[in-house]
Amino acid sequence: MEYITVKQAAEKWGVTARQVQSLCEKGKVDGAVRFGRTWAIHQDAEKPKNGRPKPNSRPSDSITSVQNSSGSNEILRRIVESFPYPMHLSLPDGTLVYANTAFINSTMVRKAESFYGKYNVFSETELEKWGMKEHVLKAFRGETVHTYDVKVPTMDLINKFGNCEELNMEAIYQNITSFPISDELNRLQYIATIFITSKQYHIKQEIMKGKEYLDSHWQDEFNMDAAAKTSNFSKAHFARLFKKYTSYTPHDYYLEVKINRIKEKLLDLNISISQTFSECGVNYNSHYVGIFKDKVGMTPSEYRKVNS
Repeated sequence: MEYITVKQAAEKWGVTARQVQSLCEKGKVDGAVRFGRTWAIHQDAEKPKNGRPKPNSRPSDSITSVQNSSGSNEILRRIVESFPYPMHLSLPDGTLVYANTAFINSTMVRKAESFYGKYNVFSETELEKWGMKEHVLKAFRGETVHTYDVKVPTMDLINKFGNCEELNMEAIYQNITSFPISDELNRLQYIATIFITSKQYHIKQEIMKGKEYLDSHWQDEFNMDAAAKTSNFSKAHFARLFKKYTSYTPHDYYLEVKINRIKEKLLDLNISISQTFSECGVNYNSHYVGIFKDKVGMTPSEYRKVNS
């Protein structure tokens, strides 16, 4: 872990949290970084002697620092805060330290400060359930990671943060990108994560069940009978309502999910294109290459070359 909280620093140095906060605000703690009302402190930072700054010490000039009220840091702070998509920053140990207004509004949390420095993604027990475990592991290794069409875990958000019951009326899917922010010595400082809504539906609960079946069985062969059965509708009625509420036929939606997963896997250059298709439940043949090209506008090899 590269950073500790104000409270942890206070315990380490044998002073009060208020004293540590004051030292940080006066620029007397080398490398301390401020996010709103909270501070992140290098775990090896020394307690200032007699309240004096350490020789050659200066406030962190990390590009994500928001404590500077002028110059380029202030401009960047405004850009991040005004960013139109939900975004948050975490320390390399997984601790969330900053979230912009768009993120706060999208999750409807009551108080952002309630999870600054407290919420840690590695303590989250639902990552695998949400389909985000691999994304998080790669991101915190310093990789840039893209994951597509992740269903927002509405009920889990309500249970964790409260005050977002209106989200329960919708099915929201997001494309999520995480990327590293390093200092001038190429040391990982933060992981930034951006959430962009890809789909948003007001869907009947019965159709949602069928849609969720297709979302979770995209690696299997398309099974109209099983999808319709989850909604307790006949195949014809299910297909008609599915098209009405999602603008896709069940089969087209199934293909859309599968192609998006193939696109995501193609970004992993450690596996061959044929292995990518195999892991997605289909053979790498002219039939699926044709479907991929029709949906994406280029062949799998062309897509990999353009995006690698």
